[in-house]
Amino acid sequence: MKIEFGNIDELAALSPDVFWQQYVKKSIPVKVSKLFDSWPAIKNWDFNYFKNKAGTQRIQLKKFSSGGGVKVISCQLKDYVNDLECYDRDPNKKHRKLPPYCHDVPFFHLVTDLIDDVRPFATEFLPEWYRAEWWKYAQFFLGPAGSVTPLHFDTLRTHNLFFQIHGIKEFILLPPSAIEYCYRNSWRWFDVNPRNPDFETYPAYRLVKPMRVTVGPGDVLYMPPGMLHYVSTIEKSISFNIDFHTRRSVVNSFQFVLDGMPSKNILYNIIISLGLILKVPPHYLFSYYKSYLNYIS
Repeated sequence: MKIEFGNIDELAALSPDVFWQQYVKKSIPVKVSKLFDSWPAIKNWDFNYFKNKAGTQRIQLKKFSSGGGVKVISCQLKDYVNDLECYDRDPNKKHRKLPPYCHDVPFFHLVTDLIDDVRPFATEFLPEWYRAEWWKYAQFFLGPAGSVTPLHFDTLRTHNLFFQIHGIKEFILLPPSAIEYCYRNSWRWFDVNPRNPDFETYPAYRLVKPMRVTVGPGDVLYMPPGMLHYVSTIEKSISFNIDFHTRRSVVNSFQFVLDGMPSKNILYNIIISLGLILKVPPHYLFSYYKSYLNYIS
């Protein structure tokens, strides 16, 4: 019997009330097309825009290996963009090594001018505790076509709002109930490649039927806590996401302490619970949480 999630809802419009009642509370993913396509970012953001804004800024880049291994390197943003441009222009790129992936970088902290490019921002799609300075919790993804994030779930068991700005990505989504069929190798990484599964090596994956969804400029994808996702960059791409907790999800996260959740993750979730449950204002807590934005797990 296959583990099926069904088809993901793909909507042309979505109100915050319906979002919370029909999707967040029910832990159902949803894609909304062109929700923020009036943002200046949709027109302006490309790799050269970032290069001109912050070319000398040092950024972290990631190289993913099979099984979720991550090697981190750093360089100036201008050098990374130049590398991407050379790769993109090369007609023989199939025989050239893929550049690393600019993955989970808090660009709004590094280049605060970028915040003006994503207004007006509908903060009602976030819990009230996050709204005043929502941009503090955003992490960016820049990379060439062919960049991949292996199958995983979000490390704090948070909700995930993913904003596609430039280029196209494909997500393969699996419900948390599929975990036991995907050959978990660590806290949140899995061995199966759902885009090209090896059924001889991973026979149990035959029991899983994943969802596929493509996002383009202006699209927003919501993924509930614990959802497995494998992300492929189809065209060179700029995106960002916001991981957020609700009171319910942060309380639920502590049940995974016995399931291998790293101690550092527990600490971050305790920090967020102080805000969401005990109402400690964000400005008192963010300095303790900020390191999560560069956290590798």
